[in-house]
Amino acid sequence: MITIERLPAEEYDALLSIEEGYAPDPKASIAVVAKHDGVIIGRMMLLGVAHVEAAWVNDRYRGGTVLERMTKEIEAQARAAGIKTVFAYSETHEMDGYIQRLGYERCPLRVYRKEI
Repeated sequence: MITIERLPAEEYDALLSIEEGYAPDPKASIAVVAKHDGVIIGRMMLLGVAHVEAAWVNDRYRGGTVLERMTKEIEAQARAAGIKTVFAYSETHEMDGYIQRLGYERCPLRVYRKEI
């Protein structure tokens, strides 16, 4: 019989031995596993993707280096926290330009959402 259950935090190390060997921080994620005879045969995770958000600079200080300097600092803080990849989302071509000038590359991803 196959069971579907939330993986307890103390069992997250089991994720290291399957597929790509990734186990997120159990304090910041939810892992659901499918088991057959106690063996994990499937898994799905709910993760918070690190993304740069709410960047803002007062009109008086725009056009200088404030945004670039804040970006470097937020990235340094992310690295210090062990985060290896950060994302930035854009809704307009103008935002695309700002984000690309800060060194971010466009990903070939499609984003889907579902209200639950």
